[in-house]
Amino acid sequence: MSMTTSTSSANQVYLFRLEALIKDGGTAVVRNIIDQKLENVPLHKVLANERSKIFTLRGNRAIRRADYELLYPATGIPKIESIDLSLALCLLQHLKCFQFNRDYIRSTLPNSTDFSPDADLCRLQIYRSQIASMQSTTAVGETEFRMRWTEIEEVLLRLNNRVQQPVYDLREIIDRSKYFPLGVADNMEREEHIVGRNTSLKRRIEMKTQRSPKDTCIFDGRPIILEDDDMDCLDKSLKWFARGGFGDIYKGEELFDIPVAVKKIKTENDKSMLDITTSEMMVSRIRYQFILPLLATCCRKGEYWFISPYCENGDLAKAIPEDINKTPNELDVRRRINIVFQLAKAIEYLHTPVKNVRDAIIHKDISSPNVD
Repeated sequence: MSMTTSTSSANQVYLFRLEALIKDGGTAVVRNIIDQKLENVPLHKVLANERSKIFTLRGNRAIRRADYELLYPATGIPKIESIDLSLALCLLQHLKCFQFNRDYIRSTLPNSTDFSPDADLCRLQIYRSQIASMQSTTAVGETEFRMRWTEIEEVLLRLNNRVQQPVYDLREIIDRSKYFPLGVADNMEREEHIVGRNTSLKRRIEMKTQRSPKDTCIFDGRPIILEDDDMDCLDKSLKWFARGGFGDIYKGEELFDIPVAVKKIKTENDKSMLDITTSEMMVSRIRYQFILPLLATCCRKGEYWFISPYCENGDLAKAIPEDINKTPNELDVRRRINIVFQLAKAIEYLHTPVKNVRDAIIHKDISSPNVD
């Protein structure tokens, strides 16, 4: 790889990380601010009282039609977890119940000595717009990255520290956006700014830059939906290696930079299929270093595929001899402690609810065959 190509790729990563910081950190903080300003008043009641104002915002194109329909769904009630950063900032700035200082509704940054919450919300919106406008350039240099990162991070931390119940894992969100290796899902999203969103997974992966297996093992938890040609390409490389509780499991090599395990599930029982798919899609929302991620899903002719990284060494059940006291094995004390530690951290992560994101998750089947 040439130095020019390497530098260009790194600069694209800088832009992607800034986008992740704004999207993940900013959304978590602003949703939390709205939630606490509501003071236990249901969101749908506030929106009902402010409907005429929101209708005006829609007419002025400050709110898109899709956002309006999200706030006033045909069935059910709106949830704060469904509101993205742009819509959340718009609501905070324009609805009277949130008491936002309208002097800060502008396109220029507030005075550098003004650290009021409204000033910081104004800064956050301007930073978001600036980062979004950079997507056409697809890259940002290291110096600019460090400067913008510091500005955005300081705003997020100040806003979070001024509420009674701050986002408890904001530091984790910030660090994850800055340091976590980018995997296939991240790079695909980054490359979509360049090649467009109507390209198949196979074509997008052909266009990617070289990555090491270590980098491609880390994904952001958002599953890729495979198209028919992607499934055909992957299906040719599949080799059966195990029988699971609900279907066969295959090892595949195509489409991804790492070997993958493909779980094929086919059942005529609607309830069983609902339970299976609900469980698998719940996994798709989990992003944690000690939990095996769901990389991709697809469905064809009533058969569901769930694709995860393939673990070369098998599961813990296979690593433990039947007669552990007499048979030599590779699980020395250090490795056992490491396994227990990682398992405990994974369980702690699942059992800890994330406000405005998800409830606690109970696994119900933690056993050696499920530890890879």
